[in-house]
Amino acid sequence: MAKKVTMEDIARELRVSKSLVSKALSGKYNVNSEISRKIIETAKKLQYPISYQSTVESHSGNVVVIVDREGFSNTAFWIKIIDRLESELKLCGFNMILRIVEDGEASYKPNGTTRADAFIVMGLVNQNLLKELKKQNLPIILLDYKIIVGNYTHIRVNNRLGTSQMMDLIAEKKHRHLLFSGCCSYAASFRERYEGVMDYINAHPELNIKLDHVDCSTSLDVLEKKEEFLAYMKQKERATVIICCNDSVALEYNILLKNAGYRLPQDISIVGFDNILESSLVDPKLTTVEVPKTELAIATVENLIRKLRNPDALNRLVLIEPKVIVRDSLIERRNQT
Repeated sequence: MAKKVTMEDIARELRVSKSLVSKALSGKYNVNSEISRKIIETAKKLQYPISYQSTVESHSGNVVVIVDREGFSNTAFWIKIIDRLESELKLCGFNMILRIVEDGEASYKPNGTTRADAFIVMGLVNQNLLKELKKQNLPIILLDYKIIVGNYTHIRVNNRLGTSQMMDLIAEKKHRHLLFSGCCSYAASFRERYEGVMDYINAHPELNIKLDHVDCSTSLDVLEKKEEFLAYMKQKERATVIICCNDSVALEYNILLKNAGYRLPQDISIVGFDNILESSLVDPKLTTVEVPKTELAIATVENLIRKLRNPDALNRLVLIEPKVIVRDSLIERRNQT
């Protein structure tokens, strides 16, 4: 018969006190979140019986994750985050229910008799739907939501910081004429990235950087404006690097330019944001800003638990730090031919 796992076993494994283990497993919110997380992970690994949701007055054990269909369909970015959210929620004893909503959908109806303890809302979900969810009087966490809305906890990427880091690299490579591709009204993250570029340019007037802008926020946008873009590429005075609002758009430019006979990155460099899997598989491999998807998911679930434990807890704006991934698609500026 297998030996029964005890709190002492968990404490011994992590070299912490049994008292600390007991507090973490009972949901005491005065335990450091990272330590609490390690204790819960170890308890799961050792197969210690734990029903974490009961410590936060769960009624159903369900958390509904709501994402718009366009965002879910068009990018691997959300899929990776959703997978990680499910893992983190499961670790805390919750079931994840994924709800994909249509563009403009403004009402919420539970699926059958399924109840929820909380909501995680992502991406471009309609604000009227958000107001409907608010009426449920349950915790709501906004994960990379399209705009900053008052009276909610937001989990976001520090896009301005990531853009500044990318701009340092672009300037180091001697690029002085840039093209930003992305519509600022499409998503808050795109606006923040564009504003990050502008902030950098304004902070470094000595570099004399020129910026062009095109409102292409999706792969379809790039295709629809194909002729206009190729005409731009034939101009004598044009950008030497394209800063794309995300990797999917960058990959579409990669295909378009190569099909038009341009050499990448010799004729023009391209950079993106998000570090999706395809960015490391394309030729040339894409220089991009990595959005830390695991950290976004962890921060989302941690703040969800915090609100479940204490519904009156203050809302937060949590910014997760990104980092630049240097690959082959950005090289030192060369004279245009």
